[in-house]
Amino acid sequence: MLTIKLNFLCNEELEREIRARGDVSQSIRTALERYFGFLEAIRAELRQRLTTEEILDLIDGVGYDTLAEDDQLAVDDALERYTLACATGQTVDPARILD
Repeated sequence: MLTIKLNFLCNEELEREIRARGDVSQSIRTALERYFGFLEAIRAELRQRLTTEEILDLIDGVGYDTLAEDDQLAVDDALERYTLACATGQTVDPARILD
């Protein structure tokens, strides 16, 4: 697998959290892998639980406030990716935002 070096800025609190876990690169990589895995698991569960109409409604915020906090985090991430894809001219099927 190709390894790519990334740089980013963070606040002091986040830096303390990262450094408390040891090697900076490994800590960030592990945390992101866990986070993205968590989001994927929640999205997979939402795909099973919600109808296509309910998924489409989420784009307009309909039903969002009835979701659990974990579900909202996954939907927020999905909507960010969907909005970015649309803004950059990519063709995205709105019914597949949780993919």
